Amino acid sequence: FDSIVLYNQLKYYKIWNHFCKYVVGFCDTLPFFKVVYPGFDCYKQEYLAQKVLNESYSAHNSLADSEMLQTLVKSSGKVDVLLADFFYSTVQVTSHGVQPSVESIEYLQKQNVISKATLKKIKCSSLSYNHLKLAFERKGFDGVFFLFSEKTSDGKARVSSNYKVAKKVAEFFSSLQ
Repeated sequence: FDSIVLYNQLKYYKIWNHFCKYVVGFCDTLPFFKVVYPGFDCYKQEYLAQKVLNESYSAHNSLADSEMLQTLVKSSGKVDVLLADFFYSTVQVTSHGVQPSVESIEYLQKQNVISKATLKKIKCSSLSYNHLKLAFERKGFDGVFFLFSEKTSDGKARVSSNYKVAKKVAEFFSSLQ
């Protein structure tokens, strides 16, 4: 959301291209925190600071807000996950929103390879586009099917045990070769 507002303002003042010389992209921390801290009642930054760090801060002070976000991200110990799965390039930002990267699970949904429900299940299982791609590269359809149908602690499939769901994903990756 913030990147779109920033994009529109910088475009209005004709300095977006200059900005892009110094900034390569953005990280979406809301879905990141939902993966890192599943089951929280709320994901507002103030709540996370209190719950995770046992700290409070001046949320309406932009410097304090930025510093707290940095502290929360660092304390998660998963900066690599943030960069790998929740980063998007300045090239993907438009006045209407962020366009999914060609190498993202959102792109798979946009191309009708997977449904919205499957997208949600993939996200909830902490899988990324790269996980799916690696499973396909190692064992083709079987790799994707085994990854999706792997049983969780409650005995349910990680994503889906539906043959057709895995087949569409495998066909997508096959078409890229």
